[in-house]
Amino acid sequence: MEEARGDAGLTVAEPGRETNSDVIRRWVDAFNRRDIDSLIAQLDPDVELHEWPTAPGSQSYRGPDQIQAAVDSWFEVWDWMQIEIEDIVEAGDRMLVTLHQRAKGRGSEVEVEITSFNFYVFRDGKVKAMHLFTEPEPARKLFDRAA
Repeated sequence: MEEARGDAGLTVAEPGRETNSDVIRRWVDAFNRRDIDSLIAQLDPDVELHEWPTAPGSQSYRGPDQIQAAVDSWFEVWDWMQIEIEDIVEAGDRMLVTLHQRAKGRGSEVEVEITSFNFYVFRDGKVKAMHLFTEPEPARKLFDRAA
C-alpha cells in the first residue's frame, strides 16, 4: 500500500520523520482538548482559514490571532465540539481530510453531527491554509488543483 501511495505521488512517511498527517492529528487532539496554545503552535505565522462557504456568516481569517478568535467564536455558539479524523489523503504539502464532527448548541442543547471535508496546505511542517467544506467536491477540487 505504501509503495502504491508513493507511486501515485502521495506522501509516504520515513521512519522517525514527522508527516503533515502527524501535525493534523496533533491539531485535532489540541482542538478536542480546547488547548488553544497547542492548536496555535501547529500553525504557520501567515496561516489562513476559510470557513464553510455555504454557512451563514462564513468568514476568512489570517494569522494565529485571528484563528484563535475564530475558534473562540465557535465555542460561543457550541457548548462543546469534538472532531474525529475519518480519512486523510496527503500529497506533498497539501492534504485532504475528512472529519466527523459532533457538537452541542449552547443554550439550545441541540446535538448535531456533520461530516466535513477540509483542504490543508502546509509550509515547513506547519498548517499554512485551511479551507473547510460540508461537501466533498469543493475540497477535492482544491486538492487536485494544487497538484
